[in-house]
Amino acid sequence: MATEEGMTCGAKHKLLGAECVALKGHAGKHTTAMGNQWDESMCVVKPPLGIMPFNLWVEKRMTELVLAMSRYIEAELEYPADWEGEYVMLYNWKNE
Repeated sequence: MATEEGMTCGAKHKLLGAECVALKGHAGKHTTAMGNQWDESMCVVKPPLGIMPFNLWVEKRMTELVLAMSRYIEAELEYPADWEGEYVMLYNWKNE
């Protein structure tokens, strides 16, 4: 969007989800097409979603391994030995 005076602001309000239709240079006051107003200080800027903490990932992975091994046992199939090795490795890391 152009930044020339007279163009609409185009800012998105996080709570209302509405685009500002006020003109550029509106001194931080935003107005939606419905006439609602808000101040930039009311906007909460959240950081992008990051990644799961490693210790939580380890716990989740351990649970997934146990469930997968249980399904194989229930189906009377042999599960890959790597799964058990990975579980032991994660268990040891978690309990260091």
